[in-house]
Amino acid sequence: MLEDKDIYSSIVKDFQLSSSILETIISEVEALTKARRDLCKLFKITVFSYETIDIYVKEFIRDIDDNNLQISGYEKKQIELKDKLKVYKKEIKMIKLHITKLEEKIISEQILGKKLNVNLRIFLKREKFKFIKKIIFKSYRKVFFGYYNQMSIKIKIDECNKRKDKIRFEKQKINNSLEKYKRKIIMDRITLSQMRKSIINKQKRIEILNIKLKTIEDYKQVEEKFKIKLRHLKNN
Repeated sequence: MLEDKDIYSSIVKDFQLSSSILETIISEVEALTKARRDLCKLFKITVFSYETIDIYVKEFIRDIDDNNLQISGYEKKQIELKDKLKVYKKEIKMIKLHITKLEEKIISEQILGKKLNVNLRIFLKREKFKFIKKIIFKSYRKVFFGYYNQMSIKIKIDECNKRKDKIRFEKQKINNSLEKYKRKIIMDRITLSQMRKSIINKQKRIEILNIKLKTIEDYKQVEEKFKIKLRHLKNN
């Protein structure tokens, strides 16, 4: 890193300052020395040169533009992802309603299955009890008048079981879809979080670059004031 005396000497040499002029604008030279020292310290350079500073300026401006462009892209993707999340949530709501209806159907089939099994047991008791005794009971009469034989009840039970299996299979497919949407929501939220972090990091990067550009601009203003004062002295 350049020392103040080295920077001071380089300014004297760069602007060809005579002893008499140097005595007159000593405060301006000191101000310019401080400005150059801050610039060299910021960019960690050991030799001050306008070419190096110009290269930094171009790099900073290009870097700022690139970061702004990436931030714009992230913000656009965030809007798209948030819209997708809204769609997913609506789909999940519809799926849950469908699952509720399927569960109601399963319960209905289970109730019917229990009833059919009770009827089958009643029918099978025919071999143990006399038909005339059973016919006096209302529940028995419904069974015997409702079915031709025990096979007809078994067929109904089998049909009921098949319907339950079909509904359960459909419910499992719907549950798989539900889990799929939940996974998509989790992944998209992770992506959104990563994008937010990237945007924050790029904004911080832009702030740092703007500070560096301002430091360069501040230096140029100090140098320009110095040059104006020096021209005035030389012309007089």
